[in-house]
Amino acid sequence: MISSDEEQKRRKKFAELIKKLNIRDISSDSVLRGELYTDIRYIYTGNSGNIDFRHYYSDVFQKLIQLNQDGQDITLIGHNLQLLYDFSVKKKEYGIAECIKKLYDHVNLETARITYLNGIEENEIKTEEVRGMLNDVGNQITIQNEKVNRIIKHTDDAYSNFIAILGIFSAIVMVFFGGTTVFTKTLGDVSETSIDKLVLICTLCGLIIFDIIFMFLYFLSKLLDRNISATSEYVYWKDIVSRFRMRYPIIFYTNLIGSVVILCSGFSMLLKIVLEMKVNDSTVNKVACDYIFKFIQGNRAFCIALAVLIVCNVLFSVAYLIAKLTDVNIGCRLVLDGKYPFWWNFDEDNKFVVYKYDTRIADFNNENEMQKFLKRKNLLANLKAPVCNFAKRAFCRYPYFSIINFMLLVVLIYIKYRV
Repeated sequence: MISSDEEQKRRKKFAELIKKLNIRDISSDSVLRGELYTDIRYIYTGNSGNIDFRHYYSDVFQKLIQLNQDGQDITLIGHNLQLLYDFSVKKKEYGIAECIKKLYDHVNLETARITYLNGIEENEIKTEEVRGMLNDVGNQITIQNEKVNRIIKHTDDAYSNFIAILGIFSAIVMVFFGGTTVFTKTLGDVSETSIDKLVLICTLCGLIIFDIIFMFLYFLSKLLDRNISATSEYVYWKDIVSRFRMRYPIIFYTNLIGSVVILCSGFSMLLKIVLEMKVNDSTVNKVACDYIFKFIQGNRAFCIALAVLIVCNVLFSVAYLIAKLTDVNIGCRLVLDGKYPFWWNFDEDNKFVVYKYDTRIADFNNENEMQKFLKRKNLLANLKAPVCNFAKRAFCRYPYFSIINFMLLVVLIYIKYRV
């Protein structure tokens, strides 16, 4: 019998032996095979030369489980033990061979059991996985039910949609052929029709047909629950013109250009009618031209300055209109005076403190005096605010435009009233 300390020492050595058996195949490594065989001989015989140690089955199981959890191939241990058994038989050390044989049997038994358990764990379906699969199946069923309901709804509405589509396109065809008739009559008398009248009629008819087709398509999109707008962003916080421009830019800009063309054509026709009127056997055109010519001859510098002023204002008006339509800011940002800028609050001493915005301006012990002061200040501020805001908008909103206009007006006044 060996002592308890010696037994613990050999059990520890035995655990290291199991780990070394799993390093690599010893069939081609005689050095490692010699080291393992020396360790086995020491574990089972010690220094006495007699077999006085019996390995523990629990030590075998514990070490194999540890190696398996580390992801190592434990089948190599049995293979190496078989080679060591053959080596001990060749050396005719039958006692050691018998010990190796028992260890080989125990290792193979535990290896087979651990491999079997691993296979069961891999094929085992966990409760969470089953619940997840059931949830996925439930979600798929819900999605398919929604699709079926949509198909049923579309099938039920198909008849009415077909009738609506047929009626809308019939109306589009009628409008198109009606517009074609108008165009045909207009172009038929093209030799007798003035250019401005021809442009006015063609543009007006084209816009009417274009807008009617758009309305029919819009109604059709509502019936079929389709979106034909250029953007799906929420733009309801903008004004109605900006919303329409962002959602239907083609319609907006087509109508804008067409409206400009119609206005220009109408103005041209009106001007031509006025110039063709006769007064006292002389045309207004001749009288106006004579007057304008004489005025220009006598006030050439004044007319040049006036023409520059008019051109500058027209260009600014065009730029301002384009900026408004395209939602671009071409002016300077202003800080306008607000109404009721004065307000009051209590301080740490419970006094009535009056503020102008965030600036402390007065303290009062009496509430009536504070209210009178506050009312008087806010009244003056409310009378002053519109005047100041008008001045800021007129002169500071577009500073370059204001400076140019002011300079041109000064030049006009100087030219007109100079001695």
